[in-house]
Amino acid sequence: MSFQMAKALRFAFLMPRWQGNIVDHANDLFVSQITESEPNTQVDPSDVLGVFELPLLAQRLATTERYDEIIQQHW
Repeated sequence: MSFQMAKALRFAFLMPRWQGNIVDHANDLFVSQITESEPNTQVDPSDVLGVFELPLLAQRLATTERYDEIIQQHW
């Protein structure tokens, strides 16, 4: 009998630095929650200067096709 391993999920978590303390906390909570339910998950945090840069980086990361989801954290 053989078992197939489930594909590990990979997330990009984009964070604007102008509210670093808030988005750092949100990232920590997201990572703890997602890895609790899906232990093989990888979360790659990426910093941007502000909210205007978020969609530009998200678009660039989407073209790489490395991520299952791209999350933009902004307040």
